[in-house]
Amino acid sequence: MTSKEDNLSLLSFGNYVSNKVDGFLKSLLKNIFKFDKDITNFIGNHPVNLTKHNVNLLFEQDYFVCEKTDGIRAFLLCIKSELFFYDRTNKFVKIEKIAFDSNSIYVFDGEIHYNTRKKHYSYAIFDMIIFSNINFTKYNLNKRLDCANNFVKKMWPVKAKNIESENFVGFTIYLKCFLKAYAFKQILDNLSLLSHKNDGLIFTPINSAYEFYTRSQILKWKPPHLQTIDFIVESSEIPFIYNLLCVFEGRQMEQMYTQEITKKEKISLLSCKTNRKIAEWQTFDAGAKEYEGKICEFFYDEDKIIMGIDGCVEIKGGWELYKIRNDKTEPNNITVVLSQMNSVDSLINETDFLEISKQIKNTMVSRDNISKKNQIT
Repeated sequence: MTSKEDNLSLLSFGNYVSNKVDGFLKSLLKNIFKFDKDITNFIGNHPVNLTKHNVNLLFEQDYFVCEKTDGIRAFLLCIKSELFFYDRTNKFVKIEKIAFDSNSIYVFDGEIHYNTRKKHYSYAIFDMIIFSNINFTKYNLNKRLDCANNFVKKMWPVKAKNIESENFVGFTIYLKCFLKAYAFKQILDNLSLLSHKNDGLIFTPINSAYEFYTRSQILKWKPPHLQTIDFIVESSEIPFIYNLLCVFEGRQMEQMYTQEITKKEKISLLSCKTNRKIAEWQTFDAGAKEYEGKICEFFYDEDKIIMGIDGCVEIKGGWELYKIRNDKTEPNNITVVLSQMNSVDSLINETDFLEISKQIKNTMVSRDNISKKNQIT
């Protein structure tokens, strides 16, 4: 892992825009998409975990699958000659030193990441929202990706111009590789060939419009050790023990609470109706104080050995730090935390995947055959 991967930030490419420009850009998007209300939160859609409870979606409709890049989610806005990133903090970063020669507006959804092999940054496009001033959200994914591909291959190489600078930090752009959903194993088998970090797969419905804000029918799959939750870290009265906080109703910060109980009992506890939940991160790294007050991503390690509060009894299972989330302004809401904890036993593992791949293919082929038959008749 390189330092550039660890310190990935959109501010590497420019600075936050002024309040005036921020208001102008949000007003522009509001008008194009015909929103009823002002934009006060990130407008992008939100994938949901793929579980045994919703896997039937992959049987009922056609999906594409692509690898899930472990980078920073951001829209790329090409507005006349200027470029901007729009991230999940609902802020815009003006991209310096790159000009785009066009009088039209283009907006993409994607991820910025660091390419460890070529030693540069890349922006991976996985959806197209505006193409040449036209709102493309109502079109299906095939149409949106076709236009994105046209932009990447024919327009960007000609119209994007680097402005020479000693401290120039640029990036390349590309369209992610999408396969039919049943071919996901082909992606899993080739993850080791990627030149960037990956944390799973994304399944996107082909015939659906782009949905704003909502937790959509886009499905994300992560290996068990990457099923993570975003908390705010806060030191406790006990050395090397840190409280992990999540958002409670009313946007209040509320502690998550876990007792010294078994995993199944903990999940049962988390499903109860209560106003207080507390999780603790136990570490013997004195440097952990540097995470104080920051949003960090954690996963639950069933094999981690921690000490009981009395310091005498070893306990199996505990939270493990994955990374700092510089791209977020608040941790997960308590409803998301509870949902994720309660879905532990229903998550799809790689063995389950092999069982369902044939069914995904059979139902997809069946729909194709019916469609072709209807066209003939």
